Amino acid sequence: MRKRGLSISFNPHIAVLGVFIFLTLLGCRDQASKKARPAPPIVEPRAALVKTGDDEERKAETEERLQWNIETLVGDYRRVGSRSPKWDEPAQKALELLARYRVYGNISAEGAKLSDQIGALTRQARDAGCDDPLVLYFYARMGAPETLIQIEKADLFYDAADGIDARDYSVIRKFYAHLRASEQGRRSKESRQKVPEVRQHSLRAWELLLELLGDQTVPFEEMTQAIDQLYDSKTLSLRLQHYEDIERRLLKYWGKESWIYQFKGRFFKDFAWRARGNGYASTVKEEGWRLFAERLDIAERAMTHAWDMDPSDARTPREILWIGIGQGWELERFDQWFSRAMTLDTNSYDACSSKLSYLEPKWQGSASQMLVFARECADSKEWGWSVPLILPEAHRRLASYARATTGEGDYWGNPAVWKEIQPCYEKFFSRYGESVLGWHHDYAWFAYQCRQWEVLSIELKRLGPVNYDYFGGRDRFEKMKREAEQHSTSRK
Repeated sequence: MRKRGLSISFNPHIAVLGVFIFLTLLGCRDQASKKARPAPPIVEPRAALVKTGDDEERKAETEERLQWNIETLVGDYRRVGSRSPKWDEPAQKALELLARYRVYGNISAEGAKLSDQIGALTRQARDAGCDDPLVLYFYARMGAPETLIQIEKADLFYDAADGIDARDYSVIRKFYAHLRASEQGRRSKESRQKVPEVRQHSLRAWELLLELLGDQTVPFEEMTQAIDQLYDSKTLSLRLQHYEDIERRLLKYWGKESWIYQFKGRFFKDFAWRARGNGYASTVKEEGWRLFAERLDIAERAMTHAWDMDPSDARTPREILWIGIGQGWELERFDQWFSRAMTLDTNSYDACSSKLSYLEPKWQGSASQMLVFARECADSKEWGWSVPLILPEAHRRLASYARATTGEGDYWGNPAVWKEIQPCYEKFFSRYGESVLGWHHDYAWFAYQCRQWEVLSIELKRLGPVNYDYFGGRDRFEKMKREAEQHSTSRK
């Protein structure tokens, strides 16, 4: 790997050596914290990457999926929706765009614009008096004003979910409505008074998922995405019985799909860490170590089988990397899977983030190895999209190590750190423009840490809808904003 010419004036490896040894002995799982990307509100989860090319079968599958979405959005609205000439036009147009976004939104140049268009159309329909729960659900997802407090947003989702469920809308629409209601409820501090209601929506989402798994007319991509979304939402902690219920239905109808084994590997990987826990190695009981090893072994075999079935799916090597970290693979074996992931998807930030974790001293590497790899990500001509932002992430993690060793320290005060971070974001924004507005939150955060007040003042104006949780809450964000204003005033 090539090293960049820049060298940081102090040696971060020496500075944090003590904590590295400490954390190595600790041996706990601590994936780099992934702060929620503050992207603009979107529709039901963005579609998985559609496999494109000259393959006519793939094209036919994609078109079939698009028509299915049109039928279960526009078709259902026409069949059972609350319709009126006052709002039919914007309502149906919004649903038509949603169907397209579900399939093409994540890989099409028009995708970045669709969300705003759909939000505007749902607002137009609502302002015209629309009371259809499906349209109001997407209004809550994409059109509701940012000024609403969390409990008000939660109530929008609760009402929409109950309304959709009371009508003969498609199961998948009911599923997502209840899932999003439970998620929004959990985000709201006020919802602690409504815990039973939040749980009710999460349990209903689970019931609907099982019903969905028995419907062979549902495109497989839609099926897998629904499972992934429930799993990722954490509104319902899936236990072994839940997984077995899913697996049994999948094998019955979709047994030849490699994704089933990929999901099995993912579940047992997480199930293994659940058995081990995140505490000191010395606190893990013998039974915990046994289950940890046993479940990781199941996960590895499942992922390997998924790869043997379909070596063109970039998700498999990307997912297996954390299994390798848990099993303590040698670098050569780890890099084999990392190379497979990056060959199939040269834009895989997740794969690079996993390798950065592997290179942390508490696993198999060192501070210097982290920086060498992170600089390779920033300099690469082959790896694109957000991969260059691995370098700022490396500094974020090294700063955490330094904080644990020396207290707050002054890692961010070193000018050489900012000199590595700034060009990564400036080039990223220059290349992708408005399609990456959410990442301005990250850049603002780094500017604040490095006390780059002029950059911070500019970035605060570019945030768009603020994800306060990203900054640690509204109070911390306002504090950061006040500091930026104070320094701006002092420069005048």
